[in-house]
Amino acid sequence: MPPQDLSEIDVDELYSCWKELGYEYEDLFCGITKCGRKKDWASGLMMNAVLIDTDSALIMHPAMMDTLLQGFLAAIGDCHDGRLYTLFVPTGISRVTINPFFGGPSGLTDSDLAIFDLSGDCVLQFAGVKVPPLMVPTAADDRLMFSEVVWGPLDPDVTLRSVQDVSEPTSDARYELQLAVLYMKQILERFSLDNITRISSLGEKVVPWFNHVIGSVRAGTHPLCASDVLYDTIGNVRSKLSTSSFIAYAIDVVGDKMIPLLCGETTISEVLQQEDDFMHCFSRELANPSILKQMASVANQIKFRYPHMRVLEIGAGSASAAAAILDGIGESYYSYTYTDSSPEGFDEVRKVFADHSDRFIGRILDMTANSLEQGFTELSYELVVATNLLHPSASLREILARLRSLLKPGGYLLLAACINVDALGASFISPSFETGWLNESDCHNTSQRSFWKAGETFSGMLASLELI
Repeated sequence: MPPQDLSEIDVDELYSCWKELGYEYEDLFCGITKCGRKKDWASGLMMNAVLIDTDSALIMHPAMMDTLLQGFLAAIGDCHDGRLYTLFVPTGISRVTINPFFGGPSGLTDSDLAIFDLSGDCVLQFAGVKVPPLMVPTAADDRLMFSEVVWGPLDPDVTLRSVQDVSEPTSDARYELQLAVLYMKQILERFSLDNITRISSLGEKVVPWFNHVIGSVRAGTHPLCASDVLYDTIGNVRSKLSTSSFIAYAIDVVGDKMIPLLCGETTISEVLQQEDDFMHCFSRELANPSILKQMASVANQIKFRYPHMRVLEIGAGSASAAAAILDGIGESYYSYTYTDSSPEGFDEVRKVFADHSDRFIGRILDMTANSLEQGFTELSYELVVATNLLHPSASLREILARLRSLLKPGGYLLLAACINVDALGASFISPSFETGWLNESDCHNTSQRSFWKAGETFSGMLASLELI
């Protein structure tokens, strides 16, 4: 019987790795369904090809025998330890033993050096199989066996200078802020002139905040906006902004619809039905070079503790965050799973990261639904990366809870989000999302470490949270 301490490996990743080496396993010859390994050992489950290929009169299908030999590849090495550096092919078999009595009562069989059915009866045995490498190893195939002691952080430190360094605000950022202020002023004037008294629950939160902002600007106490901005016009400020400014475009979209939103005549979901790229662009705008540099610096610290970490990126879009993260961690990761709500951009991302194709995985993930029901496994990732968690139909608390279930104990959420309400360009957009508002109790509970530690009671996870 195989040892009990085998490490489970991803079968899809295993076949993808073998394909990179030149093994072209397809269809029935991709028969392994589950596999665990340790040094010189492999054990798992495989499909009985005879039961799938119903037209075959064979007692023992060749695909089944070939799949058994694949177990030797899994025993030799995993995808990233360097032991499988070339093709390995069998050149001799001393003995083959077949027990036809147990040839096909079950669709799954156990596989190691022999095949057993689920009752433990031996079906097929190979003995003395010789599997030398197809090519003689050269110096280029050598694995680095020497090491040195290097001290690094146990936990990431977001107070380091490399993390805190940020660039000066651009002229667009200053004009975006002014544009937001003028929209707030215009909306409040409309409320006063039109004598609007019926407002929604969203309006009850937004209108007092608008009054607070305009009051502080008029009094000259706002930290980022001078009082003379109130004498400018939306059209004049808009003309000074570059046409590529998404924040300005988003301010226009939200500003034009803010009165109906605050009166409950429409919702942000209905507004965004006409703006297909809004959420993708919003995430991308948050992932500006300055923020990405900070995220990469923190990821570089995390990789010291987890040099073989599994990374999951939420709402990857064009995977701009992935490029920065990989610059920070280099080759020190096991896999990078980038997700989005649709697969439209996956092909382009694969081209950009072709050098990482053996470890890059694109998957669809809807954060408004249960991630486990979408094929994700809880407690699977050391690092989860997100550049925006704002969503028109899911609350921040719900999304954070789902992310928490995916993190391993001790894992990290690396999140880029606009939390400075004085940066009015982005913070003018966020209040239009009803789900972006938390009451005082929710806000306190969600941001506390105890919220994440509470996951231990129902998901078996103790997570660490760092806010940048």
